[in-house]
Amino acid sequence: MNVHEALVRSCDVFFYQVGQRLGVDTIAEYAHRFGLGAPTGITLEHESGVLTRLTATFWVRPGKQRGLEFHGSDASLWMPTWGESDSRLLQTTNGEDYEAVPLLRPAYAGLDWSVALVDLAEAIRDDRPHRMGAEHAAHVVDVLNAADRSRRDGGAVEVDSTFDAPPPLDWAR
Repeated sequence: MNVHEALVRSCDVFFYQVGQRLGVDTIAEYAHRFGLGAPTGITLEHESGVLTRLTATFWVRPGKQRGLEFHGSDASLWMPTWGESDSRLLQTTNGEDYEAVPLLRPAYAGLDWSVALVDLAEAIRDDRPHRMGAEHAAHVVDVLNAADRSRRDGGAVEVDSTFDAPPPLDWAR
């Protein structure tokens, strides 16, 4: 298999083996040359006052390496897989010892790609607004454009668009 085929097939094993052959130092050197070693450093201040720090780098320190990791000031969360709705959620305060976070409800087994469409159909049937409207979509675009402008120009960028947050789903009330 060559690089082109590995990219087309999204073959993790190919790139894992290439990474092993190159070694950590070589990968880090090339990442730095391409400008991929520095964190994005984007901070979003939400209307409620909550701050979200988005950090993405090409190279990360040792961690679980699979799934998704969310790092906060006091703890980190790890989902072993992002591809299923019933992924476990684990928390650590020291980076080594992980404990299960209790779920709010039984998890859906698998990944329901149609949940947004089902909600839209139910909203039409029930004569209620659906959860994601045009204002929400426009706001997401505004946030992404502001992040890009901040990256390009440096500094904070004000986002003026708003939307009414949808009510929690029944299971979250």
